[in-house]
Amino acid sequence: MQVTVDPVKFYKWSAGNSDHKLALNSFLLTCTADGVWHSNRSYEYTYKNTQYHFSFTQSFIKSQRKEGKSGYKLSVFDTNKTPIGKGGYAVVYPIIATFIQYDEGRILAKTGRPKVVKIQKNLEKDKARSVLEEHDRLAQAAHLRVKKPLFSEEGQGNQSYLVIEQARGFTLEQVLNPQKRSQIIDKIPSLSVQKRLELTLAILNAIKSQVIERKLVHRDIKPGNIMIDFSQDPPRAILIDYGFAMVQEHQDFRRLGTRAYRSPESFESRPVYTPKSDIYSAGRVLSYVWGDPYQNYYINRTKDYDFIKIKSTNEQLFSLPEIQLYLDEADQQSIKGCLKQMLAEKPQERPSIDEVISLMSQISSEHYKMEDAQYVAPSFLNEFKVRAKPQINLIKKQLNIMKNKEADLRNRGFIAAADVMHHLRKTITRNTHYLEEHLNPSVMLRYKKKCLSDIQNSKNMLMVHRDLHWILAEIAMVCALLGVGYLIALGINYYLNGRLGLFSQTKSAQITESLKDIVSCASIC
Repeated sequence: MQVTVDPVKFYKWSAGNSDHKLALNSFLLTCTADGVWHSNRSYEYTYKNTQYHFSFTQSFIKSQRKEGKSGYKLSVFDTNKTPIGKGGYAVVYPIIATFIQYDEGRILAKTGRPKVVKIQKNLEKDKARSVLEEHDRLAQAAHLRVKKPLFSEEGQGNQSYLVIEQARGFTLEQVLNPQKRSQIIDKIPSLSVQKRLELTLAILNAIKSQVIERKLVHRDIKPGNIMIDFSQDPPRAILIDYGFAMVQEHQDFRRLGTRAYRSPESFESRPVYTPKSDIYSAGRVLSYVWGDPYQNYYINRTKDYDFIKIKSTNEQLFSLPEIQLYLDEADQQSIKGCLKQMLAEKPQERPSIDEVISLMSQISSEHYKMEDAQYVAPSFLNEFKVRAKPQINLIKKQLNIMKNKEADLRNRGFIAAADVMHHLRKTITRNTHYLEEHLNPSVMLRYKKKCLSDIQNSKNMLMVHRDLHWILAEIAMVCALLGVGYLIALGINYYLNGRLGLFSQTKSAQITESLKDIVSCASIC
């Protein structure tokens, strides 16, 4: 007799007294060993001289309950659905239902913390051993309540099944990567400076309590292995995937980890790992948190350490407008200095986890709590946006002029000056896009301050080229005139060039025309 069973409804089957329900209960009780029952197989069982063929709509794991408790636990999962996690070695599915099967055959639904099952396929002996080691390391970390792994030769080859408590939230990878963040943007808070400070301490405290204090070295700390639970305030970080973890006192001299986050010592022929290896990886993770371009974290496996070292300089730290427009210069230097220590090439030169936490804790998140929190009347804000738009268009016009001048400098062989012009133009362009998306008086003031500071910092390199004087003066003037009268531009020009008559005489007609446009825009603000 063919019988199809939905494991999610096991509790209904245990209450029935029809022959096929009694046969199923007998089948489950008779199979005393722990194991996995697959949705893609048929299981034969004879009950009262009738041969049954049981098939299940979902797979489930049968395992012994805690010591001292009778019966079994049934954990149901569905491999026909999209996994919630997938890597080079394993896939992760949610446990969609859990039941307790008692000795007399009763099956009751169990509620509690959500769990997942991590499945590794086509295991060889060394991989099977690594699953057992991962279980031991997870048990040592203690925060994910791991169960003993099961091994099954059913289905597609030899496989392992590791049931773990599900960490809530999203991976830090989903939070930081622009493409992945767009898919969850309505489910997470904006990454303000305050939120990044909270994330920084949450990540560091997780590494301390879930790895280092547990006498472990994780060896694969990366955004994909850090879950962030934003339902808590401040957010909580949870380390996952202990597949590469080792006990601190042991060494296996394996070269492993994810390339962009691996410590320098991991590239040696016989690497020796310490907690300072995880400090380095944490430094790379936090550099990503603090606006180092995401392109620096997606590195081909064929690249050597010298290439990765170039990507780890943090020269473009704080590159995101939501960071650079808000984070104080002193705090920028504090964060950059701390990250530089964490990314020291020699392990002994890196700080301890407590030292890093202490350094980062000195930056007050409360200081940034009220970023642009003041109320602006909608009617005023709408009018403000309408009047600001022509001025923003003028800034874009100046950026196009800068782009053409950058190309001209390169063609004439002034590569260093062209690079400075490129960086200045790219920074102002990025901040201009941010201004358009978050247009209000407070953001405009921050934008103006940042633009004028960047222009001033670029002046020494660019002002040696006389034909660049007018370009710098114009872009400074247009930025300065956002929302104010045009006369302040004279002060800005004097600040940049040391005199009021700054524009190149050969450009006087163009400047006069630009000034008319700018004054026209300013007069309506």
